[in-house]
Amino acid sequence: MWNAVERIGDLARFAPDRRFVWLRREPREIGVSWSRAAQTGRYHAWNPPPRIEPPFVREDVDALVRLAREHDAAWSRWFIGRAVEPLELRFGDVAAEPSAAASHVLAHLGLPDTHVVVRTDPSPPSDWQTRDEA
Repeated sequence: MWNAVERIGDLARFAPDRRFVWLRREPREIGVSWSRAAQTGRYHAWNPPPRIEPPFVREDVDALVRLAREHDAAWSRWFIGRAVEPLELRFGDVAAEPSAAASHVLAHLGLPDTHVVVRTDPSPPSDWQTRDEA
């Protein structure tokens, strides 16, 4: 996440050969996910599911969508500014084919491809994704 960059410092020192993976997700999906997580406390698959469906609050979702767009633009500037060409993966593709995505990442990082089993827990079903944008 972009806001972790300040805490980490110079990311390039962690990857001196400049191999990065950029996991991307549509800003609307991120805003919805963050809003639901903030209301329910369920940030990870291992957190207990919410007892009740949280209310859809358009202003909150829209603000988080704007923040997600800002983060995406910041990452883009960061990569361009350092002449880094990351492997770009889409969240939906990784969730749909996690083992294939893992193999792709290993190849990009120059690591041997082994049999990889990846467990994913997609976001819970929600009609929030289909609500009209303001």
